[in-house]
Amino acid sequence: MFYKYLKIIYITGLACWLHSIFSLFRIYCYHLKIKKRPENEQALLHNQYSLIERNIWYFTAWPFLLITFITGIWLLSQPGIYKEGWLHLKLVLMAGLFIHHLHCGLIRKKFADQTYSKSAISLNILKITTFFFVVIIISIAFLKDLYSELWGLTILSILGVILLSGLIILFRKTFLKKSDQLNSKSSAKTD
Repeated sequence: MFYKYLKIIYITGLACWLHSIFSLFRIYCYHLKIKKRPENEQALLHNQYSLIERNIWYFTAWPFLLITFITGIWLLSQPGIYKEGWLHLKLVLMAGLFIHHLHCGLIRKKFADQTYSKSAISLNILKITTFFFVVIIISIAFLKDLYSELWGLTILSILGVILLSGLIILFRKTFLKKSDQLNSKSSAKTD
């Protein structure tokens, strides 16, 4: 019975941790757009967004990450659990998600220092990367009874193709929109 309660805490912590990462990337996109505002608004908005990002980072992302990892380690103390192949893949993906989390913190610091220089496209790609981790980890956890190496590779390949297609569509829409804006600006200058 204790195992089931621990699993509920683990899943809740994971969901809240991932929600905080998604929220940070959304706020990063808003933060990036303040450069288009008048100079007097930029400083105020920068301070507000930096405060929101800091609060999400320290008061939701890190605490829920710790809850997820502590309960996850506790769940790993089950006898014989390391013999299951799906768990090894999930642990590797969780390590990748942790590295992604740390990268999210580096972006937060760059925004706070006003040194972030990449585009909204890169932020959206990172947000989709978070989604990729979530879908794969949840799929592996819930389909563990059906898991075999071939089945797992098939699922990963299909999800990878779907997500890559989404990234290509997102990139093309954003790129085409920006190229149209540049073309309209250049034609306006020549007139």
